[in-house]
Amino acid sequence: MRLKTGPFALSWFTFCFLFAVSFSTPLQAQGLLDPNDPNNALGGAGDSQAAVFPLSANVILSNSVGIGTFMPEYQRMPSWGTGLTLMMGVNVPGVGVVPRGRFNLASSISVPWLLAFNGGNNANLNQPMVGDVRALYALGSIWRIAPLKLNVGWSGGASLPTSMRSRYNNLATTLRTAIPISFSGLNPVSVIWIPSFGYNVYTRATPLTQRMNSEEEANAFLVVCRPQEVLGENMCMRRGRPSDYRLSNTIALGYGIGGGHSVGMSLTWSMGFLRALSEAPELQSQYASDQNFTESMFGSINYNYVFKNPLAPVLGFALSTGGPPYTPTGEMRFWFFDHITPSNNLTQIGMNLSWRM
Repeated sequence: MRLKTGPFALSWFTFCFLFAVSFSTPLQAQGLLDPNDPNNALGGAGDSQAAVFPLSANVILSNSVGIGTFMPEYQRMPSWGTGLTLMMGVNVPGVGVVPRGRFNLASSISVPWLLAFNGGNNANLNQPMVGDVRALYALGSIWRIAPLKLNVGWSGGASLPTSMRSRYNNLATTLRTAIPISFSGLNPVSVIWIPSFGYNVYTRATPLTQRMNSEEEANAFLVVCRPQEVLGENMCMRRGRPSDYRLSNTIALGYGIGGGHSVGMSLTWSMGFLRALSEAPELQSQYASDQNFTESMFGSINYNYVFKNPLAPVLGFALSTGGPPYTPTGEMRFWFFDHITPSNNLTQIGMNLSWRM
């Protein structure tokens, strides 16, 4: 499930879709990976490619509630959102030494019904928020050790900046690649490790925001910037440093209980490398940080049930936590539950319905 607003708006977590966009590998079917991290997508190039019909579609309906909703009195910060994800996939047959693969195209829409008062983005309340369109091509297996049941895959893709956040950040596309390494020799336990890399391409060298005029007052601007930040007539230079690169590592475990039941857990740790600053020692404060990267994490524990009726959805419940791994005072948050700052809604309780066609 995916949070579009709230304290995560500066990172990549708010209203996360707790199910992965593809169910073509066992771990993705268990909803272990964070689909909001584009570098984690496997593209669905798994054993399901053996299906006779090459086309498929996944539809995921998700709801999440932040734990700040249940805090007492003044600590209560309600948060509730609904998301819908659609993914279309087609199998690509192998040619010569090139193994068979899979091409996926996915996007999502989320609606925040309740927003925490400390989120600062209540203008998006009850407003459908369209996510980026993501294209991905994946090879299910580029190297395999059959006796050890060890498999190495590959995926690469790009995004179209259809979301409000990407357009605001002047993001042209995000290029990404991942190398999923799965091990299934401990049946019914599945293990997967996904190192991934992403690179952001921007339409402008310097982040800019358009100065929009008020409809009521022709000379009034809805976006105000300092005089030294004005560029041209209608643009404001934005503060902050864009992220150029991102490295992520995901480890996920899944356990099939039997009878359609499964449980799993996953942890993703990411580092975003910020654009280098120009040398201007006269502008640097003695307290300024020279850190050139940011860290984020996503942890999830979930349960899923697959009904015997093939037309029924997969039902999933998840407890997930995403955001900065450290508090402003340097305390490290527990990966799977934020008990230090619960009112920030970094921990979400989610329910998901997923259909594969």
